[in-house]
Amino acid sequence: MENPDEIILSLATKVSAANPTEADLQVKCVTLFLDLKKDDLALKAAVALIDHNASYDKTARAVGAMKAQLPETVDAETKAKITGFKATKSESMEAAHELLKVAPNKGVELVAKALSTDSMSKSKVHVAENTHRRLKDKAKNEGMAKKYYEAAAKLYPYSTYFEGAKKGAK
Repeated sequence: MENPDEIILSLATKVSAANPTEADLQVKCVTLFLDLKKDDLALKAAVALIDHNASYDKTARAVGAMKAQLPETVDAETKAKITGFKATKSESMEAAHELLKVAPNKGVELVAKALSTDSMSKSKVHVAENTHRRLKDKAKNEGMAKKYYEAAAKLYPYSTYFEGAKKGAK
């Protein structure tokens, strides 16, 4: 029987190479390739992210992981691209959520701001729910989690998670 890691690696290698503009796929591939110690493939996926999706919210985390495990044998141009990458500033709810993953204390301020400034926030109840959970669990900031919950309950009146005022409405 074939090794499951080899099957997954084979599929991920083909899919990653065929879809360089698919940001979420490339982020997952960077993580997978680094976990499987396939630095050359992780580099290709990280470069694809920088080239095609530099402003994507998850790009900074994936490129940061690649930076931390950058092999010494990498060519100068690729090394410069990876080490010189600067994440674009975004105040979206997704960016705030991602920042909580890598820097829980830094992300707390952006989280509160993003809920009110993201122009699409009314359609992102699932992101708000996940962000609230992350505030409680990873950032361990109960005060901010409570404030966020209250603000989200007002923004999402039909939410059962946030127990919005209209949660039982049909």
